[in-house]
Amino acid sequence: MESIRWLLTVAEVEFDEVHLTSRDDYEKLLADGVLMYEQVPMVEIDGMHLVQTKAILKYIAEKYNLNGEDIKERAMINMYSEGLIDLMEMIMF
Repeated sequence: MESIRWLLTVAEVEFDEVHLTSRDDYEKLLADGVLMYEQVPMVEIDGMHLVQTKAILKYIAEKYNLNGEDIKERAMINMYSEGLIDLMEMIMF
């Protein structure tokens, strides 16, 4: 979720964070049918419930025009993004 927080901050989007504090919180999301693949993080935006970090990041980048001006900028953004995801995975493990 950290990379999503960072991107929302760069886009200057105010957001509320809701933490799951119990198994019941998670099961309620499941029962409501808002967790595709039964996974979090989940971002509720524009009437949608988005899961999968890369999909969320791509949606936010597209929505707030953070994809770069040309193919070279997009390549650099993709390299930084993938590097950040790799770093986050190393830290988690």
